[in-house]
Amino acid sequence: MTERKLLRRSLYVAVAVLLTLCVVAVIMRYGDPQWNKWIYIFQNVVSPGRLPSPERHRAFSGIWRDWYSNGSIYRRWSFKRGLPDGVFLMWDINGTLRRLSNWTAGLPDGLELSWDENGSQVAQGYYAKGERYDGTFYQDGLISTWTKGKCYDGVARDEHGQVQVYENGSLVYEGTVFDSSSEAIALRRKAREATDATLRRISDNREAERKEILKLIGE
Repeated sequence: MTERKLLRRSLYVAVAVLLTLCVVAVIMRYGDPQWNKWIYIFQNVVSPGRLPSPERHRAFSGIWRDWYSNGSIYRRWSFKRGLPDGVFLMWDINGTLRRLSNWTAGLPDGLELSWDENGSQVAQGYYAKGERYDGTFYQDGLISTWTKGKCYDGVARDEHGQVQVYENGSLVYEGTVFDSSSEAIALRRKAREATDATLRRISDNREAERKEILKLIGE
């Protein structure tokens, strides 16, 4: 009789464990990827490219997070009706904050800050309704300085991969590949100098805006 009870108890435990595993498997496969980062990572590994996203759900409003496969945070978006609206933060896989920007109705609008892999600020610029307007911008290791919606100094790359290099407001280079020649290196050095100059001339009101928005980083 005792052996039967032990066998029955063992069977109950096995069934309970099996049901629990089934429930966990269903949650991991079909659960909301924003419930837990491991659900997000599991779904992204099992079905890459099919992971639910706020862009695919026009009614989504709130905070959306993306993670790297190692569990560290990748991006934090603020959405309104399926469009980025609010503060956007992006980190590299080592946990270093690399970008902070503000969005309105799906377009970058307002302050954008960029940091390098060492955590040093390398650019501070301002967008106006999706277009670069003033300050410095950092993209793919390239820095450019903009004034009133026009590139003034540095290196810019468009969505097609085309590279433009400006010096004192004039276009001095344009091509699909930005090489490592001595001339190109000199232009990049000038772009970095222009960035430093721009960071030094931040107005008081923009510095206040920067401090206010940076409070979100420590959340």
